[in-house]
Amino acid sequence: MEMNSEEEIRKVEQGEANASEEDPARIETSGQLTFTHSLESHGERDNDVIHSTENNLKSSELEEKLIYGITDRPPLTTTLVTAFQHFAVAISGCLALPFILSGPLCFDREGLSRLIATNLFVCGISSFLQTMFGTRLPIIQGPAAAFVVPTLSILGLKGQCPPLPHVNSTMEERTMHQEEAYGRLAEVQGALLIAAFVQCLIGFTGSIGFISRYVGPIPIAVAIANVGISLIPIIINTSKSHWGVAIGGMFLIILFSQFFAKWNIPCRGKDTFRRLFTFFPIFFSAMISWIICAILTVTNVFPDDPSEYGYLARTDIDLSVVSNAPWIYVPYPGQWGMPRFFISGIAGMIAGVFASILQSVGDYFSFALICGIPPPPTHALNRGVGMEGLACVLAAVCGTGNGYTSYNGNIAAVSLTKVGSRRVILVASLMFTITGVIAKFSAFCSTIPSPILGGVIAVVLAMITGIGLANLSKVKMNTSRNLFIVGFSFFLAIGCPQYVSSNPGVINTGFSTFDDVVRVILNNGMFVGGFTAGLLDSLITGTPEERGLRRNEPSKEEERNNVSEGNTNSEKATVYDLPFGSDWIARVKWFQFLPFSPTYKG
Repeated sequence: MEMNSEEEIRKVEQGEANASEEDPARIETSGQLTFTHSLESHGERDNDVIHSTENNLKSSELEEKLIYGITDRPPLTTTLVTAFQHFAVAISGCLALPFILSGPLCFDREGLSRLIATNLFVCGISSFLQTMFGTRLPIIQGPAAAFVVPTLSILGLKGQCPPLPHVNSTMEERTMHQEEAYGRLAEVQGALLIAAFVQCLIGFTGSIGFISRYVGPIPIAVAIANVGISLIPIIINTSKSHWGVAIGGMFLIILFSQFFAKWNIPCRGKDTFRRLFTFFPIFFSAMISWIICAILTVTNVFPDDPSEYGYLARTDIDLSVVSNAPWIYVPYPGQWGMPRFFISGIAGMIAGVFASILQSVGDYFSFALICGIPPPPTHALNRGVGMEGLACVLAAVCGTGNGYTSYNGNIAAVSLTKVGSRRVILVASLMFTITGVIAKFSAFCSTIPSPILGGVIAVVLAMITGIGLANLSKVKMNTSRNLFIVGFSFFLAIGCPQYVSSNPGVINTGFSTFDDVVRVILNNGMFVGGFTAGLLDSLITGTPEERGLRRNEPSKEEERNNVSEGNTNSEKATVYDLPFGSDWIARVKWFQFLPFSPTYKG
């Protein structure tokens, strides 16, 4: 996009003015995860369509408000600043999930720092692949919470971790602990690798439409909401070292994100402060809490005895991990060892794949709406899901401990910045990759005091639960049918894992492998709730309106009107084409039979 400096300044200021006038609730709603979209609107028109957006804004209206569209190239300064905003929005997940998994994986601080580095590195690579060869939408990829619950179920079969090595530990004790930690991660890697191949198969074979016929908003709402509910014990274990610090961090995040973000505090006629609090509430909260903890550490308010309450809130614990870390470390496949494959872990991880797929497809449609372009065609959906599967393969072989999916939090970032350029996300992916290979950075992040992290995780998981429940806005919740399905599914999702974990010997058929599979499945509240809701939603008679399914078939007159608009929509739809080779693909007829080809005919 070429423009002189005066025109550019005027356009940016006008965009910021529009952003300041927007209803924040509408911006948040546009970023909510809602599996309410047409999965085969570009293929078979006789399918039930699960498409109902939270607002009725037209793509053309949104496009007029964008300063830079998806194919535009903003100036370098604008690109860097906006890319950093996307980086700051998504990095909390890249840090929080490794912290959640490090305890059950029996990792020490050094292992945790490498796990963080690996997640940042894979986040950058997968975001680049998705933006360039997947849906071609400006989407950040990051660790998926949907995989955390099955991962914890797998690790729950391993029992308690041995004591962490300390200064006086012998080399033999350190070696034994490392073998235990690496062995646990190897089992997670094996389960995730098989599940990732399943996701690749679903994406690249075009099976999304088939799945959409049997899955509606109710099972998606129950499954995703139970991701946050199932991880409540993690919040308690992380925060209990000092509840004052944890609750203070939660208070700051709520204050910045829910109150300051909606206050229009002008600065030279602009809402600079509002935008800062909108983008960086977790960052500001963590920094303020960290500074307070550092002051209380220096003044010896926090005890220096590891056995006393409040010790883990100190900021000088294991600082040697930073000094001992190299400046540069490039994560690589097999760095933790070879994956191990057990049937018990694979079943639960595949359940996480389905939840991740449905979340991502909803994000694709939301991003298209915000960017002012036509909804993703079938081939783009198939490529997007398949590319996320490849990202999970990379995560499995490199050992992130978790699968990857799209981050819907970046939808709000596009809404506020009015910059939907693909170039910005490519720069943000480069930022993730660079920080992933700077080992000092990940080592420093691993020293975050435990209660600060507890406050951050609590708010993040609360948002995940709320986003899941938001899907119920698409169904009629005043009917006894839906009330029963949702209530009973939540009851089993919460009750089964509690009962199985409290009675470890209750499942004993004499076949240990089968027993382990059943334990992993029943310990996975997300799977139990989602499967129960999906089964009941399919078996119990209900109208499409009750189930949140409604037909959205355009009439022939509307289709003619769309054609009569000229080549505008067709030109916009080319944003989903591959970055190169499109002309050659168009000439080769057999490409139309490949579900991920731009010429795919359905």
